[in-house]
Amino acid sequence: MTNKLIPLLLFLFFALFLESCRCSYFHVDSPIDSLLEFRKSLEPHRERSRYQIHELSSWSRDKDYCSWAGVTCSDTSHDVISLVLEAKSLRSSLSSHVLFPLFRIKTLINLTMSSYPFTGEIPGQGLLNLKRLKTLRLENNSFSGLIPRELCSLSDLTELSLSRNNLVGEIPLELFELENLRDVDLSENNIFLRDVAKLTLTSRRRRRRRRSLSRLSLKSCNISGEFPLLLSQYTTLEVLDLSKNNLNGSFPEWLSRLDLQTLDLSSNKLTGSLPPRLFQSHKLKSLYLHGNAISGELPISIGEAISLEHLDLSWNHLNGSVPESVTRLGVLKTLDLSNNTLFGPLPVFSSHLLYVDLSRNRFTGSIPGTLIETVSTLNLGHNALSGNLPWNLSSSKLGMISDLNLQENNISGEIPMAISQLYQLRSLNLRRNSLTGKIPAHVSNLTQLKVLHLSYNGFTGEVPVTMLQNIPVINLGHNALSGNLPSKLKLSNSIRWEIVYLDLQGNNISGEIPTLVSVLFQLRFLNLRNNSLTGPIPCNISNQTQILDLSHNNLTGPIPPCLGSLYGMMKKPEVFGRTIPDELATVMEVIWKNAVQNLSAHQVGTYTLLDMSNNQLTGKVPDSLGFLTNLKTLNLSNNRLSGHIPDSLGDLTELESLDLSNNGFKGRIPQSFSDLKSLTVLVLSNNKLSGRIPTGPQMDRMNDPKNFANNSGLCGEQIQIQCEGKDLNQNAETTEEEAISWFSLPMVGSGYLVGFFFSTAFALQFADLVRIQKCVTNCWS
Repeated sequence: MTNKLIPLLLFLFFALFLESCRCSYFHVDSPIDSLLEFRKSLEPHRERSRYQIHELSSWSRDKDYCSWAGVTCSDTSHDVISLVLEAKSLRSSLSSHVLFPLFRIKTLINLTMSSYPFTGEIPGQGLLNLKRLKTLRLENNSFSGLIPRELCSLSDLTELSLSRNNLVGEIPLELFELENLRDVDLSENNIFLRDVAKLTLTSRRRRRRRRSLSRLSLKSCNISGEFPLLLSQYTTLEVLDLSKNNLNGSFPEWLSRLDLQTLDLSSNKLTGSLPPRLFQSHKLKSLYLHGNAISGELPISIGEAISLEHLDLSWNHLNGSVPESVTRLGVLKTLDLSNNTLFGPLPVFSSHLLYVDLSRNRFTGSIPGTLIETVSTLNLGHNALSGNLPWNLSSSKLGMISDLNLQENNISGEIPMAISQLYQLRSLNLRRNSLTGKIPAHVSNLTQLKVLHLSYNGFTGEVPVTMLQNIPVINLGHNALSGNLPSKLKLSNSIRWEIVYLDLQGNNISGEIPTLVSVLFQLRFLNLRNNSLTGPIPCNISNQTQILDLSHNNLTGPIPPCLGSLYGMMKKPEVFGRTIPDELATVMEVIWKNAVQNLSAHQVGTYTLLDMSNNQLTGKVPDSLGFLTNLKTLNLSNNRLSGHIPDSLGDLTELESLDLSNNGFKGRIPQSFSDLKSLTVLVLSNNKLSGRIPTGPQMDRMNDPKNFANNSGLCGEQIQIQCEGKDLNQNAETTEEEAISWFSLPMVGSGYLVGFFFSTAFALQFADLVRIQKCVTNCWS
C-alpha cells in the first residue's frame, strides 16, 4: 500500500513545486513595486543609448503612482487599470522579458506599449495573468515569433493591435472566436491565413458566437490566394483592410452583402468586374480598390452609394464611360479614376469634390468650368481633352484650386487673365498642349506658385522678368519665345522664393547670357539648350548649379576656368523635391547619354551634368574642370577646342559619360583615364589624337571604333590596331611645351649645382688670397 502511495505523493509534491514557482514569478506585488521594477529594467538600456526616458522620469516613490505619466487608476479602488507608454528615446534592443513585472498588475484593463525596441516573442504566459484586459496595443515594436495563442483566452478583450512588428506564422483561428473582440489590427507583419477551407468550416460551426468584430486590418501581411471566405461570416464588419497583399481571383460577390463603411483591397491582384450591389449600400463611405486588375465598365448603380466620400479605382483595367449617375454622389470628396481606359466626355461632378484625378485615360470634349470652381487638386493630364481653358468665371469661385495638371491634351487658345485669381495655386502644368499667345506677366502675382510648367506649346514673346522672382521651378522649354533674356532683376524683401530650376531650351532666345544669373543664388538647374545665344560664357553662374546645359547655341571664347568652382558638381547632389508638390510628375527634361530623360523633382537630385557642346568655343580645356569630382556627364563636343586633353579629367571619378568629339585636341589620351571606374560612354572621334589608348577596368570596355575614328595615330586593343615600337603611351611625341617642361627641370637643377660649385670655389680662392696678403704684410713689417 505504501509503495502505491509514493508515486502519488511525488506527483503532488511536483505539482505544488511548480505552482510555488509560478506564484513566486507572478507573486502579488503592490502596483508601485511592479512599475518601479519595470523602470529599473530599462536603466541599463537608457544609459547605453544616452537618451533619457522622459515618460518614466516622474516614476518615484515620493509621488502617488496614480499621478505618474502613462498611469491611470480607478477612481474607487486606486487600482492601476491603464498603462500607455511610448518609448521614443530607447535605441538599444530590449528583451521582451522586461514586461513580466507589468504582467503582475492583474487589474490592468488597458495596456499600450508602442515604439519599444522589444526583441523575442510576445510573452504569452504573462498575458494569461491579465484576465481583465480589454485593450492590448503593442504596435511598432520589434516582436518576433508567432502570435501567442494565449491571447485567445482573454475573453474580455475588445481591441487588439500588434501591427508593425516582425511576427510570423499563421493567424490563430481561436482569436476570431473572442465574442467581445471588435477591433483587430495585425498589419505589417509576415503572417498569413494558411488553411482557408479549414477556417471556413470552423467558422460556420461557431457562426452564432461572433457578432462583435467591426474593424479588421491585415494590411501588408503575406496573405495570398483567393479572398478568405472566412470573413463572410462577420456581418458586423464596418472596416476591412486587406491592402498590399497577394490576393487574387475575382472580386468576391459576398463582400457587397456586408454593411461596410470602409473597404480597402488596394494593391492586390483581384480581377473581374465590380458587382453592381457593391454600390447599393447606403453605409459605404470609403472604397479603395486601386492597383488591381479589375476590368469592365463602372456599374450604373455607382450613383446609389449616397454616403460615399472617397473613391479610388485607379490603376485598373476599367473601360467605358463614366455613368451619369455619378453626379448623384452629393458628399463625394475625393475621386481617383486615373490610369484606366475610360473614355467619353467628363460628367458634371458634385460641388463637394476636393480632389479629382482622371489622368491617363481617353476622355474627350471640353473641361467643365464647375470642376475648377470647387476642387483643390485637379489632374486631367494625358487625355484627349480640347477647347479653351475654362477660366471665364468670377473671382469668388476660383480661389480654392491649388494644384492643376492639364498636361498632354489638345487644349488651345491663350492663358486667360482669370489665372491671376487663382490665389492658392501651387503648381500649374499645361505642358504639351496647343496654347498660344504671350505668357501673361501677372502669373508672377500668384505668390503661392512653386511650379510653372508650360513647355511644348506655342507661346511667343519674351520671358517675363517678374516671373523669375517668386517661382522656384519654371519650365518654358520648346516654345517660340524670342528676344533677349532679362538683363536685370530687382530683388525686394517681399520675395519668398528664389528660382531653383529654369528651363528655356528649344526657343529662339538670342543675345548674351546676361548678368541676371548672378543674382539667382539658389539656381541649381539651368537649361538654355538649343537657342541662339551668343558671346562668352559668364563666370557669375550660381555655384550651387548641378545641371548646366548651354549646348546648341553660338557661344564663343574659351571655357572659363571659374566653372571649376561649381560647388553643386563637387558634392553629392541633394534631394530637390522636398519643396515641390508630389502631384506634379515629370517636370524636368535633360539629355543624358545622348537620350532624353524626363525626370521628376525627386529623381533629378541624383544628376550632375555640364554640356557646352555644339557651340564655337575655342582655346584649351581648363585644368580646373578636374575639381568637379561629382560630375557624371561632360559634353564638349562640336566646338573648336584645341591643345591637349588635361590629365585632371581623370580626377572625375564619378564620370559616366565624356564626349570630346569633333574638336582639335592633339597628343595622347591621358593615362589618368584608367582611373575612371564609372565611365560607360567615351567619344573622342574627329580630333588629332595619337598614341596608345589607356587600359583599365572601364577603358577596356570602350571598344567601339566609331568613338575613336578620324584621329591621326591612335592604337590599342580597343580599336584592334596594334601599337608598334616603344610604349607610345609613355613615349608619344611631345609638344614644344612638354619638351621645355621636361628640359627645364634638369637644366635648372644642373645650373643650381654648377653655380653653387663655382661660387664656393671663388669664395675659397678669395679666402686664400686674403691669407696670402696678410702673410706678405706681416713679413714686410
